[in-house]
Amino acid sequence: MSTLTNNPWILDTICYVVGGAAISLGILFLLRAVFADRAKGRRRCPGCWYDMAGVPGLQCPECGQIAKGEARLLRTRRRWRAACVWMLVIVLGIGGTLTPRMSRHGLVGAMPTTALVWWMPIKFGPYNQAQVWTTRMVMAGATPAPRSWGEQLEDEMWRRVLVGESWTWQSRALIQRWLSLHGGSIERLLEYPTRWRMDVAVPVRMATFARGWSPDYVKLGSQTGRLRLDTPATTTRHGNGPTPGRMRVREPLGVGVCGVTVPVGSFDVTIEGVESEYPLLAKLDDDALTARIRAATDPHLVEDAYGQDLVVWTRSAGPAWQGMDFPVCLHFLVTVDGRKVGSGAVMLNWTTLMWTERDSLKATMTWAPGGLEELLASPHKGRIQVSGNMTLAEWQYREWPFECRAVTWMGSFEVPVRVDSNRRRVE
Repeated sequence: MSTLTNNPWILDTICYVVGGAAISLGILFLLRAVFADRAKGRRRCPGCWYDMAGVPGLQCPECGQIAKGEARLLRTRRRWRAACVWMLVIVLGIGGTLTPRMSRHGLVGAMPTTALVWWMPIKFGPYNQAQVWTTRMVMAGATPAPRSWGEQLEDEMWRRVLVGESWTWQSRALIQRWLSLHGGSIERLLEYPTRWRMDVAVPVRMATFARGWSPDYVKLGSQTGRLRLDTPATTTRHGNGPTPGRMRVREPLGVGVCGVTVPVGSFDVTIEGVESEYPLLAKLDDDALTARIRAATDPHLVEDAYGQDLVVWTRSAGPAWQGMDFPVCLHFLVTVDGRKVGSGAVMLNWTTLMWTERDSLKATMTWAPGGLEELLASPHKGRIQVSGNMTLAEWQYREWPFECRAVTWMGSFEVPVRVDSNRRRVE
């Protein structure tokens, strides 16, 4: 029994073999019960099936029933009781083959794929399942709000396509239905960064209705991952600094979505091109934004069971983060009586609110020998100098340049050292 528990594929195989055998035998004997016993020219009583060969007239000498016509004596004998039994066997066999899927995905796993593909209303997109779960969480450890029956069916429909449980024609039909909601053009589903390096291929992503933190994986030919234009930016330069660039998508025209090739024509998009000697992101350093960054991050020391760390509040803590749809990466310089005792940096996730078990994010710090101990011994003498980190911000933007502005905060401020014992924000 432990072997079966530790190897669920064995149970799945047993269910498929037994269920498939039951379906095959059920169909065979069902056909036999309904069609096998044909008259083949023999005259038989339609009531008791007595052989009336050589018996004149239409009355059965065995049971006395009088047939309504000669054709009634030549009917095929159909054993409906046996047929019902074998139909039940077929139903049980179908249930056996569906048991592995239902055990993992619930009742929605029993729905036929063809029915889902042709008749299930499409509300979201093929990459929405993880996003639905994430966006409905209200705090760390909370259970997401229950989904409707329709949402569960759509999730199951896209899951089967994404993991390859559907036939190719079923996947193609579903993708075509999805594209028809956008006028049948996949170009409308592609998203690009607003600014990009002029000597680097431009990343493009497949958009969905409910966009969130998880990337959408697509294919271009045999390349799996983020779709990329096959040519770098080209532009006519007018002076120095960022200039508009024209990007062109060329052949081949095939883009794979969920393993289904969708034709894409050539088209132009306009992206602000930036030469390599200039920062990719525009700098923001006004006093109002600096005050918001200071209030939103609140750099401080924490000494608790997890260790001794310099932390900042994440985007899940407090309303000060509202509207900051751009990378925020910080550099820290910690001093005691004007002497440097440590430095480090932190990169805050900006694509969505972070759902973590704590509201704080630990900075990566390098401390001078004995520097942290000296700071904790005399925190009132310590100062934390905070400034924007362009290197980390550009790296973060290059990793995911969608749904954001191509800017970053590059101001600075200084705060006194504060030591806390709780990594969660208490409002």
